Amino acid sequence: PVMAAQRATRVAAHATAPPSAVKGNFVYSGRETLGEEDVREMVVQDARAASRPYDIHRDGFCMVPGVPTQVVDMYDKLEVERVYYKEVEELLKQQLGAKRVIPFDHIVRNKARLAEEVAATGNESGSTPFLSGVASIVHNDYTVRSGYSRAKQLLTPCCSPEAIEKALKGRFAIVNVWRPLATVEKDPLAMLSWELTQPEDVQTIKLVYTHREGEVYRVFPSDRHQWSYWSKMDPNEVLLFKTFDSETAPGVAQFALHSAFEISGQGDAPERQSVEVRSLVFFDDDAIDLAPAFRAPHLTPSPDSDSRVSLVDRKIMPQIPGQY
Repeated sequence: PVMAAQRATRVAAHATAPPSAVKGNFVYSGRETLGEEDVREMVVQDARAASRPYDIHRDGFCMVPGVPTQVVDMYDKLEVERVYYKEVEELLKQQLGAKRVIPFDHIVRNKARLAEEVAATGNESGSTPFLSGVASIVHNDYTVRSGYSRAKQLLTPCCSPEAIEKALKGRFAIVNVWRPLATVEKDPLAMLSWELTQPEDVQTIKLVYTHREGEVYRVFPSDRHQWSYWSKMDPNEVLLFKTFDSETAPGVAQFALHSAFEISGQGDAPERQSVEVRSLVFFDDDAIDLAPAFRAPHLTPSPDSDSRVSLVDRKIMPQIPGQY
């Protein structure tokens, strides 16, 4: 069971922010117990004023402007599957040079709508499928190990063991496509460049579900961390970021630590609304025809339809110094 969070003392890491930046509160993990929080006030640079563009292969993330969608209602899971998944596939092929893209999960985030639905139904998940609040703790969705295990879990129902082994020997990644549904005024998403990340920043947490196991990284604060965000992102802008990459060559980002953050003084601004889609992304020609019958498991009757219900335990795993 998930332990209740304990907040540590808030520490001001920087006194002032330059004109192209804001100050904001970041919720890190404390080092003592699972569930302990260490909240830090940090300066967050506006990536729109960055001296160089961010690159998803080098930094782990990038922003793509001018990306409209044909989806009318992102809260309609079947329209998202029918229309938006195809748009995500084409976007990632275009932007990353991918040969095969398999969207396997999506979440819509709207704290206000969720609160209204919980109050009306008494169900902590609300009534809209895959609806959640913002993820306001610094984390990464996978570890350097669980990227492989998650890909294998997803492909097993529709691929032979031989096809899976061949696909996972080539280069593949798990990439998140994040889009606001209205101009972001509150709780924007911040990213940390791969070059500012070190193994001692993270600790592996094993997630035990009723039907599978996974791993994520919780993150400790560091003076090295220099966060970036795109101010006032609008619905025609999308953020792409890696949560796993099998490529381990120097200079290639394996993931990008990330978190929603509370802008100092954001007050009663409208709650952030956004949608994110996670996809398996394969770069080798051999994977072009991989898993043609795949359907995202959370869209079928299965424990994957709501991980908040199927999660039964979390465990801190031993960390080898100097290794992720």
